Amino acid sequence: MFTIGLKETEKSEVELHSVTESIFNLLLDFIYTGQLEITNSNVQEIVMAADMFQLSEVIETCSIFLKKQLHVSNCIGIYQFAETHSCLKLKNIAENFINQNFILLTKEDEFLGQPLRTIKKLLSSEYLQVDEESQVYEAAIKWIFGDLVNRRKHLYQILQDVRLTLIPDEYLKTQITNCSDLSIKIALTKLHEDLPSMSRAEPRAFSRKRIFVIGGFNRKIGQRWSESCTLNTVQAYHVPKKEWKTICPMQIPRSGHGAAVLNGKIYVIGGESDDSMIFSHGEVYDPTQETWEFIPNMIKPRTLLGVCVLDGLIYALGGWIGSNLGNSIESFDPDTKIWTENGVLETPRCAVGVAVHEGLIFVVGGLSDLLTEVDSFECYNPVTQKWKKLAKMGATRSYVGTVVLGGHLYAVGGASGAKKGVSSVERYSFHSKTWENVAPMNVARVSPCVAAVDDCVYVMGGRTSSDEFSPATTLNEIEFFNPKAEKWIQVGAMPISSCDSAVIVM
Repeated sequence: MFTIGLKETEKSEVELHSVTESIFNLLLDFIYTGQLEITNSNVQEIVMAADMFQLSEVIETCSIFLKKQLHVSNCIGIYQFAETHSCLKLKNIAENFINQNFILLTKEDEFLGQPLRTIKKLLSSEYLQVDEESQVYEAAIKWIFGDLVNRRKHLYQILQDVRLTLIPDEYLKTQITNCSDLSIKIALTKLHEDLPSMSRAEPRAFSRKRIFVIGGFNRKIGQRWSESCTLNTVQAYHVPKKEWKTICPMQIPRSGHGAAVLNGKIYVIGGESDDSMIFSHGEVYDPTQETWEFIPNMIKPRTLLGVCVLDGLIYALGGWIGSNLGNSIESFDPDTKIWTENGVLETPRCAVGVAVHEGLIFVVGGLSDLLTEVDSFECYNPVTQKWKKLAKMGATRSYVGTVVLGGHLYAVGGASGAKKGVSSVERYSFHSKTWENVAPMNVARVSPCVAAVDDCVYVMGGRTSSDEFSPATTLNEIEFFNPKAEKWIQVGAMPISSCDSAVIVM
């Protein structure tokens, strides 16, 4: 204002509007000292003032602060704030957070309170990370019913951003039948009748359709214990096309490791080598660069550990730690690249199944310190570091595959009773808090790869049972379970049979 001929150039005093004295003093102190005290209560005012005074370094510092505060309860607000004040980096980070946590976000009051324009923008994103399009439909209908009187008129507008042709017909019929509002039911019926004339939409870019099988070991029929081979291979199975593709291999062959997806990258953690050396290191794969890089070592080396992602952190639970079973839990922050101890298992265990649901970590079965299979089932809250015991499984299981699908946690195969491989499958209802048996697999499997895609449970690989005279052989068969049909269907084979592999879906 002092260099472009404005009237302020002629004044001895200039009054600054929209900036409080306390915020101005903070910025003045920063200019002279380089220090700035940012809190939850002042960060937005600081950004607005820094934007006015073009203090880019202050805006960057506040963006880093707000990034650490991101949560499903506030991420939309932070995104909108960043957009308003041209904090492009923070805006992109918040947008990625929204896409990655969309399902949890829809359970928050902040989502239900958004105007039509914001909801349409969220639902239209190509990069929503959802398992199936029905989840986007449910979010849209939930928003409508959040203020039915004022929002029912927006039904057609809001459903324009839902890819209805990707949703199973029986699901839509059920939703229409169960709809409690007559006007909404009539509108949905008309939309359903028009579906056959619509062109089939493409799945969203980040709809999870590829199953990645990473590492593990391979032992063919007739080979001895010492003839197994630890793998560094990465094979991706495209579910709709039923095609395999070889991906850039890991830098280190490993088995008994864990894997997780975070911020569009694949992380592998721990595991062991051919000569039973247990690893503390891990690697990260960037699909855009097609490269693997090492990440910092865990605090303790682990194999046969449980790995999962929750709230932007990667968790490593239990496993073999050296010559002993471990009960410690570590978490890794990809931003700081630091591992932190984050609680303990109630009992030391390895070869557990791990899954995440609604902000909690669920741990299934495993081998106890007596090297016997257990039937225990618990959930862990990383915020409070408290455990809660839940209903036990119907059978003991170690080396069990686990996955969450449709309000259930599935426990698939594993070893049970003298470490014999089993084909049985049971699932836990998060609603009724009980276990029930479902149809068994066609093949008994120890340590299989288990994943959920397109409302089905896919199982591949694993190994046969073993005893002291005959080593187990690795399997390559693939089969999937359709909960609606309640049966398993075999659909081909893996390029390389493997066991103790890690599996993720992207």
